[in-house]
Amino acid sequence: MKSWERKLPSGWRVRRRTIFVSKRQGRTPQKPGHSRFLKVHKTPAMFEYPIIAALRNDDDWIHLADSPVRTVFLMYGNLLGLKQSVKRLHLLGKKVVVHIELIKGLGQSKEAVSYIADQVRPEGIVTTKGHLIGPVKEAGLTAVLHLFLLDTNAFNTGIQLVKTSMPDAVEIMPGLMPRVVRDLSREITVPILAAGLIQTPEEIQSILHAGAKGVITGTSTLWGLHVEY
Repeated sequence: MKSWERKLPSGWRVRRRTIFVSKRQGRTPQKPGHSRFLKVHKTPAMFEYPIIAALRNDDDWIHLADSPVRTVFLMYGNLLGLKQSVKRLHLLGKKVVVHIELIKGLGQSKEAVSYIADQVRPEGIVTTKGHLIGPVKEAGLTAVLHLFLLDTNAFNTGIQLVKTSMPDAVEIMPGLMPRVVRDLSREITVPILAAGLIQTPEEIQSILHAGAKGVITGTSTLWGLHVEY
């Protein structure tokens, strides 16, 4: 028995070397003065399974085939190989979100979005650029806005950017911040995906319980987590 198996949080159990996580469904705390009837955006189907793989190099492909993750954030590559990488992920039965700023040879423009939508055909695009959210949605893809929440100013600026660009989901970094997830979920109505510094099952549990709809992780050992939800 592994050391972490002996210290599983309450509600977790090991079955055939597989961890099952019971995710609580709680209400997001209501901030004083906020309407009880605030519209909450539906979580895109591709993010309904809360463990999401961040694919950063060629070595991680071997861990994807047998993992239960349904969605992959493609975070490396180049223009020439992008279409083949997405096709390969589709053959594995995975939905794909392309990080437009991490693909070499791609610009950060409406034309780049159109190229990805027409030629590469992933399910979504993630970007730090608020002005690209509209074109991504117009192209029929799921639009994910990436936010770096490094301080209070970045937090407040991020809230305004979300409200003006209206993405389908928000990816926040660093992700290991349950209190920030709770605070952000009071301010915005789009699903929150947490990424960065999350390395253990216990940390995933704390982030999901704080209100995140998903956890994006490049730690391949966590891709094998089976979540009951």
